[in-house]
Amino acid sequence: GSSALQSRSIGVRHLRTLNASNTQVKDFVLSNTGNELIWKTPGSIVGPEHRLEVNVADYGALGDGVTDDTAAIQAAIDATSDGGGVVLPRGVFMVRSLKIKKHGTTLVGSARRGTRLVRISGTEPLIDISGTGTLDDHIKYCSITNLMLSGNNLPGVLLRSYFADNCVYREVNFVHCVGT
Repeated sequence: GSSALQSRSIGVRHLRTLNASNTQVKDFVLSNTGNELIWKTPGSIVGPEHRLEVNVADYGALGDGVTDDTAAIQAAIDATSDGGGVVLPRGVFMVRSLKIKKHGTTLVGSARRGTRLVRISGTEPLIDISGTGTLDDHIKYCSITNLMLSGNNLPGVLLRSYFADNCVYREVNFVHCVGT
């Protein structure tokens, strides 16, 4: 019974799994089905919808200074779980407006002058990290690091952060912003 497990250690050779004996298992995680143990790949345990870090390039952002990367970057932001990081490699990412909706989301560029978000059109905030007026709906613990935010000399604010608690902005440049 359970006292036998508590009094001695067990190893992998003691485990009975549901995988077929001819199945090659590598880069595995031991999981369970509720009744039995089974080896799974890390991706099957933590699916893409729960990744802690995503790269905008994996969602189609080009950062070429020409292409509208708004949809790709927003998809990457939306794909993170609470506390997830969104990595923006070196490049010039043309965007209209990005909305951070989950607690703990982090936007991380490669370098303050090497990763730029540039307004392509519109007057919405380039980045919006805002919750609502009720205490339970404040957005919390978000951050932006190593990014240059450029208004491209167009109207509109670069960063809006209302009802946002404990947010950190580190190594962020704000350039070419004419305001509203």
